[in-house]
Amino acid sequence: MSSMQRETGTIKKNWAKSVKTALVFPNNYSVAMSSLSFQRLYELINGLSGVLCDRFTLDRGKSIERDFPLSDYDVIIFTVPFIMDAPNVFKIAREINGEKLLCAGGIAVTANRRIFEGYVNIIFPHSIEEHTAVIYKMFELLKMGAKISEVIEHINQAIEKQERLRDLNGIIPPHTVVYTDRTEFSNTHLVEIARGCVGRCRFCLSSHLEGRFKPFQYEYIMKATEGIPQKIHTVGLVGDAVLSHPDIDEIVNSIIQKGKRPAFASIRIQDLNHRNYDLIIKSDIKTLTIAPEVATDRMMEIVNKKYDRDLLLDILKRLISRGLTNLKLYFIIGLPSERMEDIEAMIQFITLTKGLFIESSRKKGFAGRIRVSINNFVPSPFTPFAEHQPDSIERIESRQSFIREKTKGIPNIQVSFMDIFDTLYQTALFRAEREDALPLLSPENPRRAFKADPDFRARIMRLCYKG
Repeated sequence: MSSMQRETGTIKKNWAKSVKTALVFPNNYSVAMSSLSFQRLYELINGLSGVLCDRFTLDRGKSIERDFPLSDYDVIIFTVPFIMDAPNVFKIAREINGEKLLCAGGIAVTANRRIFEGYVNIIFPHSIEEHTAVIYKMFELLKMGAKISEVIEHINQAIEKQERLRDLNGIIPPHTVVYTDRTEFSNTHLVEIARGCVGRCRFCLSSHLEGRFKPFQYEYIMKATEGIPQKIHTVGLVGDAVLSHPDIDEIVNSIIQKGKRPAFASIRIQDLNHRNYDLIIKSDIKTLTIAPEVATDRMMEIVNKKYDRDLLLDILKRLISRGLTNLKLYFIIGLPSERMEDIEAMIQFITLTKGLFIESSRKKGFAGRIRVSINNFVPSPFTPFAEHQPDSIERIESRQSFIREKTKGIPNIQVSFMDIFDTLYQTALFRAEREDALPLLSPENPRRAFKADPDFRARIMRLCYKG
């Protein structure tokens, strides 16, 4: 069965007399269909008269809607949320023949537009909503028969004059348009309810890119939950700080009144408190995802992410007693000024958390499972830590080995580590200048090139460890 045959909500417009647009997600289908920016653009462009939009993903050589090659389309738009997908954008763009209009947007493009500028005609920084009028104008020009060179000049000038949105008032938030069971959030209606974060962690790209916390308005969030298919039972609330939304109580209660189950993709650790406990219980949560990132007061101060450990453990204990069975924890190693005692405190926190499940299992007979993701610090642009260096390869290996050794005997805990090459390559892509794009993006297998090509390795190391 094809991807489209397993979908609900697919849009397939008439091919004749349309500006033919390919919306490309440079990763696999399952990842693409969880992306609300991908879904938003698909709905937005197909809503225009005289324009059609078909989807492409990395694991499909042809369009999902009609099995046509990319070369059949006039406009090609890449949505790129992850900087590690930049090589895929480059490879796809390099294979396009004929005069096409190539556009790109997304967090990765905003983070470092320089590595896209050499082969993409139009770059849309920041959010889609900031450029809606410009996108409409672009397609109007194309429908009028304007030359691609004229469209590029006009639209790039318009983008330069574009101002950032001060708020999201009056905007229906991005939400699921096409449903499929072939994605992480299968059979879930996702709705973005806020942008940015009330916290300003010094390592966090998304909070510094977005600026201040911007919630969508309650009534427009409710509009984004209309018409959900009967078979979809869960509404997933998306955002960096969903429980910080001023109307979160009303949002959760309204979803329940619609006969759906509210769910939180993740919860900001500072929002895991007694006030929000009842809201979390209402969602009948079985799996909770939180990101302590650090575990000592000193590191909390350094990264500007403070939380009460005792309060957090108390809330977790109560949630476990009410049916929480899976916990996902995210930590970062290699942050500026990190010491060995900070790593030891991280392991102690994991052990204490596991103890809560063991205590509960004596009553329920089920121990629960904890998944711990240990990421390496990547200095992201636009953040206060942008100019810091990632840890050395030797130090990362040492830290990872220490954590692996200390946690290997703890039952029902799965610890995974960020790959060291990914850390270095991501840092290099964030910092690369335009002249670095071709050498960095060209290798068919960058990981293999890092081991085999001294020049490629030297360029990455130079970008990571300046001076």
